[in-house]
Amino acid sequence: MRARSLVFRIFKYLLLVAFLGGLAVGYVLPRSKGMWASPLWKGSFERTPARLARGKYIVENLGVCFYCHAERDFSHFSGPPIEGTLGQGGYMPAILGVWAANITPDVETGIGSWTDGEIVRAIREGVGRDGQMIAIMGPPVYSQLSDEDAMSIVVYLRALPPRRMRYPKLKRTWSQAWEEFVEVGLKKFPEPVPDGGHIAGPRPGDPVAARKYVTTLGACLTCHRSSGEGQAPFWCPSGFTYASNISPDESGIKDLTEEAFVARFKSYQLPGGGITVPPPAPTAKALMPGSYMPWTMLAGVTEEDLRGIYAELRTLPPVKTPPNGREVSAEDQAWRRGRALDKDIAALMETHPAVLRPIMPVP
Repeated sequence: MRARSLVFRIFKYLLLVAFLGGLAVGYVLPRSKGMWASPLWKGSFERTPARLARGKYIVENLGVCFYCHAERDFSHFSGPPIEGTLGQGGYMPAILGVWAANITPDVETGIGSWTDGEIVRAIREGVGRDGQMIAIMGPPVYSQLSDEDAMSIVVYLRALPPRRMRYPKLKRTWSQAWEEFVEVGLKKFPEPVPDGGHIAGPRPGDPVAARKYVTTLGACLTCHRSSGEGQAPFWCPSGFTYASNISPDESGIKDLTEEAFVARFKSYQLPGGGITVPPPAPTAKALMPGSYMPWTMLAGVTEEDLRGIYAELRTLPPVKTPPNGREVSAEDQAWRRGRALDKDIAALMETHPAVLRPIMPVP
């Protein structure tokens, strides 16, 4: 009996290994190398004032691209971007301790040498110029980006002042790479855009499609999870912060009116209507008061789009926040803190002080 049981267990393990191997060869490997990506668009996009304005709106407000691709001053509420850093990227301790890329038109360290088609594919499908997967970019948010909006984003990025800023590639152990694969990779592998890489976007006069579109581009159900229940923990120098429940439950937005929802966002508009703040004083401390959510960037979202987002969130099934939903185990805290502030980051403090200072606590 024991011999038969042992053989059976070995057989199960072999089946598991075969399954994982097949998954790696047939699904993971092709996507990690961009082998299933859509064909690249050819040529350059026409630069028009309308596209520049639309791209500015998506990048700076609705899509909150500078949530990651800029230095943020967390001595201010919600960490608004710092003047002169838009597009240059930066360090993100809250998102697995990774570096956001330089997306300014600098030829050597940014996207200045990329074609328009390469930029669109990187955004929508998470495939870099070298054919490798770009974690976080692509599905499920940006793969829905319409052709016109994609071209508008490219036009805006091309208009940014070039910033010479190169970020290091952090070394990862096999165990860390596997953790990233499980937590991020499986949900982010690029899928080819249908219809030869073209998306029309929501049809005019279809409010349901329009509200789903803006909610997707706003990445609302990324940080707040697909069900809207929130509770995703983000580790920052001041400690843990958590995405709130935005489902129509009593513990979410059930009692929040549409007018109050819109007013909440608009109340965080910075003086002058912009999204940046001046560089902080050298002695400013990165306390990250209040929230990691980019309220000041989202304050520029139009009332029409905010009302659409509100209507879409009201269609979610109500999900109750667990009574202990804001508790994070000591093990998980240590894991996330270690990922955000590992020895590689500590070693880079001396060489990249300007990049890290706004988000690292000052002694």
